[in-house]
Amino acid sequence: MAAALTGIAACGPTNGLPELNGEYAYVANAADGSISVFSVNNGTGKLTLIQQIPVKPTFRVFGLALHWSNEFLYATIDDASEVEEFDIGDGAYSGQIFAHNGPYAAHNGPRAVALNPKGTYLYATNYGGEAHDVSQYTVDQSSGVLTANGTAPAGNRPFGIAVDPGGNCVYVANTGDPSLSVYGITSNGTLSAGAKVSIGAFSEGPGPELVAVQNNPGLDSRGQSVYVTDDNLGVVHQLPVVSGLIGIRCNPSAETTDISAKGAAFGIALHPKGTFLYTGNSSSNSISIFYVNSKGQLTLLALEAVNLNDVLSIAIDRQGKFLYAANYGDSTLAEFAINQLNGLLVPIGKVATENPAVTSGPVTIVTTVGPQSVIHKL
Repeated sequence: MAAALTGIAACGPTNGLPELNGEYAYVANAADGSISVFSVNNGTGKLTLIQQIPVKPTFRVFGLALHWSNEFLYATIDDASEVEEFDIGDGAYSGQIFAHNGPYAAHNGPRAVALNPKGTYLYATNYGGEAHDVSQYTVDQSSGVLTANGTAPAGNRPFGIAVDPGGNCVYVANTGDPSLSVYGITSNGTLSAGAKVSIGAFSEGPGPELVAVQNNPGLDSRGQSVYVTDDNLGVVHQLPVVSGLIGIRCNPSAETTDISAKGAAFGIALHPKGTFLYTGNSSSNSISIFYVNSKGQLTLLALEAVNLNDVLSIAIDRQGKFLYAANYGDSTLAEFAINQLNGLLVPIGKVATENPAVTSGPVTIVTTVGPQSVIHKL
């Protein structure tokens, strides 16, 4: 059932692919069950809080994903085992959350959520209990409404999820195994299980967390690369996927490379150009900056630590000019400019996730997507 939210006049999204004015950032606050909305200054990179939405007080809003049209935002409520959909305004109400549909049931404790590039299918990892699966949904392209489409088996405690740029493959990081589950997307949007690749090491604590995937940036390099953060080992697992001459290949090769992040790698973001990768290093209070070569291989360039406090999620604006980090430790967002030549970060400042400032516990941040964006959200 759709419901109007407070703070917005009676004008909402057209759901007809409107022209969005400006760029925006959305933050899931796990400590108070809310979503914060910020406008992005395209010149300076500064964030301005424009809206606070009490989605489900006393529950945890966790994962976020934006539809490619920027009209629909999806959120997981992990301790309520639900997924919510929110309409996003255009024109004078650009970027603001106007109404919501749902809740839609998930199997148990959904954490990460991802859409295929066309926005026709949505997937949520079920981390809770003994679910060990991924909830699947179809997406109505006019209303954003979800329809349950079954579940797909995963490993133990699936967490991060990413869809490849072609919309053919899905990758899920399982923190409890630890492993990476690989799927092909069928013609009706359900997931067909492929390989399950062991990565990392068994631990009573955290393990493989978040996933990103992109086409390798070199013109002379075929294939894709899958990247998985691991805050237990403090590395990024890089798994190459070599394109086949015939058909579509999703399974990574047997070659897995672990690159030290020199920190507890958790959040992950790829630069739109594909040549830089960043990890938010949770308890290490830092961001690792990597160069990505034409074959998708990583080289650690530097660490950034200014204004960071238990970073769980990072996001880059669609122009690739700015990076934002969600600080779970002090309920703020750290703002950085990105040097376009070397990928290094220049601190801009930081802003509280809510006003007045409270312990909001930001766990996920996503930004306005562009037509060439890779969908890889927590």
